[in-house]
Amino acid sequence: MSSLLQVKVIPVNGVPCLTSCKKEERVQNDIILFENLLNFRGENANCNDFSQKLASGAAIFVNDSFSLSHKIRASTVGITRFCYASLAGFHFEEELMQLLKINDTTRRPYIAIVITGPYFIFSS
Repeated sequence: MSSLLQVKVIPVNGVPCLTSCKKEERVQNDIILFENLLNFRGENANCNDFSQKLASGAAIFVNDSFSLSHKIRASTVGITRFCYASLAGFHFEEELMQLLKINDTTRRPYIAIVITGPYFIFSS
């Protein structure tokens, strides 16, 4: 991913200040990529302190998970309070466009099969 974006992408297992990823090691243009945060109590509770740790040193927050964006969690809602800007990522936009395309179709009846998790499957 680093070569594609032409910036350093730092994968992190955990939360800043609690991991080996030290703030002084990061450069202004680095991207921090978090693993699954659902195992952290502060994530599910949308904890203000947890959100602030996630956002530490970040200016821009990019949400690339459309399927989780409706959930009020530290990594989807809380973090936005501590970042200068919040944006939708490419995958988020792609999934939203797919929903809009389905909405515009004139074929009836609609059948939607919603699977809990990161994917939605639609059929008509």
